[in-house]
Amino acid sequence: ILESSPEALFNVRVLAMSSSKPEGYDAAFYYTPEAHLENVQLIVSQTGEDANWKLCTDAVVHKTHALAKAHVRWGAECQSYEMSMKVATAYLPGSRPTLKAKLHWARVPEYMVEMGTRIDRYIPGIALLLAFHEEHHANPIKEMSASVVAASADSIDISLKFPKYTVYRQGIPIPFTVADFQDVELRARNTTLNHA
Repeated sequence: ILESSPEALFNVRVLAMSSSKPEGYDAAFYYTPEAHLENVQLIVSQTGEDANWKLCTDAVVHKTHALAKAHVRWGAECQSYEMSMKVATAYLPGSRPTLKAKLHWARVPEYMVEMGTRIDRYIPGIALLLAFHEEHHANPIKEMSASVVAASADSIDISLKFPKYTVYRQGIPIPFTVADFQDVELRARNTTLNHA
């Protein structure tokens, strides 16, 4: 039986002497395996007399649902900034294999906002060069997401959603075969014949 507050798997401390007082960082790694999921935590704390900066990362991998999530908080006592990420795969009977990813941010530093704004200016032009289509939609303001769907055994559809627009392209050729796609098509045809 796992305890609710497991001990750290390992702890790393990096210190430097400043004015005869140790300053640096202390990192602790936690791993909690369970029947259907695995939980990993990483906590990095700044050490020092008046230090309160901390990074708190919590990642969960669901074995049965092919889902991975990560929640990151940092700043003063892990309360200043926050963002989360999620990656999931879907392979249901009669459907096409799909990979979805999502990045959501609640609060991020100003320099990250400025960097994102600069990168955002170039995305439509790059997408056009890569033969992607662009549509303007009112997507969630603090979120980016991506979807990759197997269109055929050797091609995929990609959709990238940004706060102010969506870029997408269908039937992108790939140099390998999507596993089990033919099985999906066969089951879909059988289902159609059975209901005919």
